[in-house]
Amino acid sequence: MSKILLVEDNYDVTEAIKELFEEKGWDYDRVNKVVDAMDLYKEEYYDCIIIDLVIDPLGLTDDEINDFYPYFGWAWLRNHLLQDKGTALYIKQKTIIFSEYVSGLRASKWKGELSELNIIKKSDDLNLDSLSNKINDIITKKR
Repeated sequence: MSKILLVEDNYDVTEAIKELFEEKGWDYDRVNKVVDAMDLYKEEYYDCIIIDLVIDPLGLTDDEINDFYPYFGWAWLRNHLLQDKGTALYIKQKTIIFSEYVSGLRASKWKGELSELNIIKKSDDLNLDSLSNKINDIITKKR
């Protein structure tokens, strides 16, 4: 069974995604802080990672908090998951940035680093169909 890591701090969004995951029969872990994502990622293998950009930065350094404000989800992904050049492309291909703040990230100094990432902008209806389709694409490729 495929396992998904959801890094999201908005309760309503989490509940909607939880319903989607349960409907699809997907196994998942959910955290709302960078520090918890770091801990779980070290312990578990995830087939898909879904990251909100604006999350609790606990676990990041002061420099990371200052440099990446308010994109703390991106800080974790960029500085902690994508540092190994041998696995960076693989990590990017199985990661979904799911945030209402993607336009700001695309216009930021990091815009050149976003290729190969799956980016879905949250809208009022949360874009759950797009999220579901992208998760399915990622976990199907894994097999």
